[in-house]
Amino acid sequence: MTNRTAVEDLSPAMDGKSVLIAGWAQEVRDLKKIKFILLRDRSGIVQCIGLPNETEQKSFDEISNVTKESVVEVSGVVKKSTQAKLGFEVVINKIKLFSRAEPLPIDISGKIETGLDNRLNFRFLDTRRPEINAIFRVRSEILAASVEFF
Repeated sequence: MTNRTAVEDLSPAMDGKSVLIAGWAQEVRDLKKIKFILLRDRSGIVQCIGLPNETEQKSFDEISNVTKESVVEVSGVVKKSTQAKLGFEVVINKIKLFSRAEPLPIDISGKIETGLDNRLNFRFLDTRRPEINAIFRVRSEILAASVEFF
């Protein structure tokens, strides 16, 4: 289990398999008895869940220190779930916090509307929003196709 797995390589068919994934904490929800992290790497987003009886105590407590955009590494087990968006989630065994992010100057979740002037001032953060990132990916494909055509 020393090799990291990309989020895009995970699937419900891997139910019960141990994985090691790393990336940025897109969102963190601490419900005291259950803790969730939406972990994003360059290939996608996966829901990770911390449970008191399945996550080591030190790691379960560490989830509370994770902020949005913190860099983390999660070792856990893939588990099928009808409630998870992708049809599966990763149950956290251990979590390692590499870099704790400071509070962000703008909201990148899209839940709170940020003014255009702030979005342009913090463009490097704004491009982390999935809908903004998608715009740049489409533009990149159009440019690549134009270059190839000419």
